[in-house]
Amino acid sequence: MKKDTKLLNQGMKARVYLKNDLGMHARVAGLIFQTARKFKANVYIRKGDQEVSSDSVVEMLTLDCPKGTPLIIRAEGKEARAALESIVSLFEEKFGEN
Repeated sequence: MKKDTKLLNQGMKARVYLKNDLGMHARVAGLIFQTARKFKANVYIRKGDQEVSSDSVVEMLTLDCPKGTPLIIRAEGKEARAALESIVSLFEEKFGEN
């Protein structure tokens, strides 16, 4: 994990930053949705005081997150740590964007 991404509270939360130029858009939200569904876990994205489920691409888009936005990713459930690590990796890799 890179220095600006930290696992918090025993691996159940992670602080991440949107590093891709376009920020949160439909493809990015779709990748988060698809990745979270692979695990037996519930994943939530928080920006400030607004938290949404990764089960809804539309809800993730309502967060209105441009490049550089700090977010908290929270996961609960049997495979929470694995889900969290996979989603954090997406952020670290800029979702495959330049």
